[in-house]
Amino acid sequence: MGCGGPAHSRFVTAVGRPVRLYVAAGQSNMAGFGGFSERRHRAPHPLIRYRYRSQTGTGLGPLQTTPLFFRHGSIRQGLSAFCDRGVGPWWAFAHELAKQHNESEIRILMLAVNGSSLIDWCRAGGLLDQAIAFIREETSRGATLEGMIWHQGEAGVGSQEGDYGGMMKEMVLKLRSKTGADNVPFVAATLPATSPNAALVNAALEHVVATVPRVAIVNGQGMTLSDSVHLDSASNEAIGMAMAKAMIEMTAAPAPVAR
Repeated sequence: MGCGGPAHSRFVTAVGRPVRLYVAAGQSNMAGFGGFSERRHRAPHPLIRYRYRSQTGTGLGPLQTTPLFFRHGSIRQGLSAFCDRGVGPWWAFAHELAKQHNESEIRILMLAVNGSSLIDWCRAGGLLDQAIAFIREETSRGATLEGMIWHQGEAGVGSQEGDYGGMMKEMVLKLRSKTGADNVPFVAATLPATSPNAALVNAALEHVVATVPRVAIVNGQGMTLSDSVHLDSASNEAIGMAMAKAMIEMTAAPAPVAR
């Protein structure tokens, strides 16, 4: 059974294994907008499956055996070309977890939305409420929610209303309470110091770590950009591996006892 997840038999999927569900949320860096894909990124893995929002955004698309990448005009290494982007932290995260949990299917629920702000996630009927509905859809079929990874990025940070750290905390607690997974781990990445809003976002993440159990942050400093804003594939892979390590450590640790 997953951390704080409901007690039920696990759903057996096409790979014939129980399903460990992980949510990849946030905005463009989580979606991998700056991460150019290589052949290895497009290769299927026998233990990893992906689900994305449908094209309408109102539901989930079919289960995928390989990640979906998007074509985007770009100038890369001095050559103008249409390149496949989409290698976010989730890719290395999934592959590291597949090494650790080789008895299970690792399912990545891809819910990051380019340009979304924290308000977009926290408002009533917003992206978090949609995510909760999608998670419930997956767990109703027998998957177990095991964790969420988050990379916010820049959009709307400088114009947020209210307490940014408080909204982050509210988001984590609402995710847990509405999915019945009170202790599910949450891992986020800090923004690099070069980001104009790094101090605000990183302080908010520290606040959540200090006040909410089973929340971890990984270091996003010193990473390389593929453009003026987005991390390149190598940086996203480094963050994803760090997120997987933090997730594995929290999952192995005893859950906090309610008082």
